Amino acid sequence: MDNRKKLIGDRAFYGKVLGVTVPIMIQNGITNFVGLLDNIMVGRIGTEQMSGIAIVNQLLMVFSLAIFGAISGVGIFGAQFFGCKNQEGVRHTLRFKIYVCLGILVLGILVLALGGEQLIQMYLHGEGNDPALQATLEYGKEYLWVMFVGLPPFVIEEVYASTLREGGETKVPMTAGVAAVLVNLALNYLLIFGKFGFPVLGVVGAAIATVISRYVQAAVVIVWTHAHPEKMPFIVGAYQELRVPGQLTWNIARKGTPLMVNEILWSAGTAMMTHQRAGRGGGSEYLHGDFQSVQCGVRGHGERRVHPGGTAAGGREDGGGQGYGQEAHRFCGGEQHSHGCGGGPAGAAVPSIVQYQR
Repeated sequence: MDNRKKLIGDRAFYGKVLGVTVPIMIQNGITNFVGLLDNIMVGRIGTEQMSGIAIVNQLLMVFSLAIFGAISGVGIFGAQFFGCKNQEGVRHTLRFKIYVCLGILVLGILVLALGGEQLIQMYLHGEGNDPALQATLEYGKEYLWVMFVGLPPFVIEEVYASTLREGGETKVPMTAGVAAVLVNLALNYLLIFGKFGFPVLGVVGAAIATVISRYVQAAVVIVWTHAHPEKMPFIVGAYQELRVPGQLTWNIARKGTPLMVNEILWSAGTAMMTHQRAGRGGGSEYLHGDFQSVQCGVRGHGERRVHPGGTAAGGREDGGGQGYGQEAHRFCGGEQHSHGCGGGPAGAAVPSIVQYQR
């Protein structure tokens, strides 16, 4: 019996794992489903419209995974600080996330604003004067320019939501994601097809609906965090100063950069695969892009690699979390490299589980 418990773990641990993991999987799936929802609903009004949106969402996936990768690297340290109840350390990681993600946001907008048309054209194969290709390009550009407005709330929401998850709170981000999907679904119906007196906006309507849903999602997470300082004490005084210690900055950059680079390379690789498939015609590239949106939601890219040993180390500093570091190791398949869990959203949940035992 002792050997079985040593190799597998106890029932209480797995109960807490599922309690944290399931909301994370749902929230990650919902986040990626918002973009897929646009593809599905716009596909009812035309192939060119759907193709333009699918291409832009493929490009935005690279941006999204860069954000996820940056947050994951910082999350290694945030989970440790939560584990040893170092609220000032959590504030430092929150500020660092904001700085890094704002830098990625500015860079991403510049790249897409200056080279968005050329990037979309990479996916379009055929004669340059083909009316269908020109229409797809124009629809993609219209969708992209509206989506720029939704990138800032997406970035800030991810910063807050990741910090909440590091502290063991997974239900609030999930609830925000559900609210975003419902808002997006309703507004898509009203704005794409012009129902109940609204104008028929098509692709632009889909983009507007997605942008509004991003703001709703961010508002839910941010308002809850600031309204519950007793549950998330790190938020008290989080913006009284803007400093991040130099040594912590160096440690985060040294250990977190590989995670971000890995996510960027992976997403860029899938984008190139879609580009290669575009040469085959027949819409296979757009089906592949939709599949990637679903896959991102299921696997929970970026945040799946928060190191399960991170918070266990934090727990050792205050004597908590007896034995749960080893059970987290087993739950993740026995892998505790510098990249941590590679087994899906469960990997993102384990640091919260270990921290939750404090």
